[in-house]
Amino acid sequence: NRVSADAQARHSGIPWLEIINMRNVIAHGDDIVDLEAVWKVGLEDLPPLISVLQEIIDHDGS
Repeated sequence: NRVSADAQARHSGIPWLEIINMRNVIAHGDDIVDLEAVWKVGLEDLPPLISVLQEIIDHDGS
C-alpha cells in the first residue's frame, strides 16, 4: 500500500481497505478470484472512483 495513512485519513470516503483487499486477492489468490465480481467492480465501481481520485489529484496533487 503506497498511499500514506495521512492521505487515507484525508480522503476517508474512499474504500481504501476494500481496494487493498481486492488487489491482494487478484495478485495472490488465483484460485479464489471471482471473475464476475472483478468485472462488476471494473464496470460499476471503478468509474466513480477514478472521478474522485482525479478530483483529488487536480485539487492537491496527492
